[in-house]
Amino acid sequence: MNKIEEFLKKEEFLKTLNEYINSFSRENIFLIYLDINDFFLINVNYGFEVGDLVLKDFANYLRKSFENFDILWGWLSNDQFILAVFDIDYLKFLNFIEEFLENIKKYEFKLNHLTIKITASFGISVYPFNGKSGEELLRTATIALKSAKIEGKNTWKLFEPKCETKVKNVEKIKELLEYGINEGKIVPYIQPIFDANTEKIIGGEILLRILEKSGEIVDAGVFIEVAEQMGYVDNLEEIIFNKIIEKNFLEAFKNKYMFINKSVRSVKKVVALFENIDYLNNLAERFDFFPVIEITENSLVNFLNAFQLLDEELKNKKIKLAIDDFGAGFASFSFLLKIKADFLKIDGVLISQINKSFKYKSVIKGIVFLAKELGLKTIAEFVKTKDEIEILKNLGIDYLQGFFLSRPLSYEEFKKVVN
Repeated sequence: MNKIEEFLKKEEFLKTLNEYINSFSRENIFLIYLDINDFFLINVNYGFEVGDLVLKDFANYLRKSFENFDILWGWLSNDQFILAVFDIDYLKFLNFIEEFLENIKKYEFKLNHLTIKITASFGISVYPFNGKSGEELLRTATIALKSAKIEGKNTWKLFEPKCETKVKNVEKIKELLEYGINEGKIVPYIQPIFDANTEKIIGGEILLRILEKSGEIVDAGVFIEVAEQMGYVDNLEEIIFNKIIEKNFLEAFKNKYMFINKSVRSVKKVVALFENIDYLNNLAERFDFFPVIEITENSLVNFLNAFQLLDEELKNKKIKLAIDDFGAGFASFSFLLKIKADFLKIDGVLISQINKSFKYKSVIKGIVFLAKELGLKTIAEFVKTKDEIEILKNLGIDYLQGFFLSRPLSYEEFKKVVN
């Protein structure tokens, strides 16, 4: 085909692509639908004029990078581009895609002392397998793009039927999350935690649930992954926090530990946690309960310095610190020397293998021994059988948590049980 150098608007792009499909080609055509991630932040932080300069510069950068390829270029919206790549086989196209992504990663916009980098996601469809017209190819590439954006930044997906199913499921979960947040239907449930020796409840972990219109309670396992990927977790945690600090709720935890999960993916989240500490401590003093902030092993690894500062902040306060999912990631025992935690929650994957594998049992035995030496209390998560409980007791586990002992309870059910 004759090269068209400028970026065409959507209608002209699709018209030109259809003309080529109908008149010249029965070979593969690859349609790429590219979306710049979070481009609105560039407009917010630097202004729309700079944003426009970035888009034009990035468009020219892409075109110059691939001027030796036969490509029809399109500009779908401010931060979205569409490309049709011609006369290339699958193997060469895979190389093209890898180079395409690497070039995006290398791109920098410089203006005076300002340097801006971008990330992008893109979906790919193939003629004639994913569509026999420009419109059909764009539709399937759109689905592939949505699937790529679910995976994260600087990702790409080739359309396949299961992409459509995945996107529909994600959209359904997104609707559920927005309904829960907007309608105030995010509700706290409580997973009781038991003393391994006395089997008395010593507290409980706060869990997220959504109350559907039908009255059904939706478990966090259904939506939490999508919530994390699409940035809903902060909203969910804020809503839950506001509900668990109500007087009636706190009274159920009198002389008990309240384990509160905090997702930490940035220093900003650590700072927000610091801001809650004094308020939470005042509540603990007033209502005579013990808040326990749960952080994951991976959060500890990524923000060790920040959590060392948190250690100092927690001194002389009623608030405790727990390391969650210990044994699930790559943290070494040396991290326990750098953070003065109070509880160590052993990951459920390890617990599930304790009566099946001597190696798993030995690892847990080592964790329990070291925890006792360092003055940490250990909690076994996701306990499912009586045999697991007996083994864990013999190993010296302090506390137990799991469905065998109790399913997650509503506030009302928890209050009755602890009373």
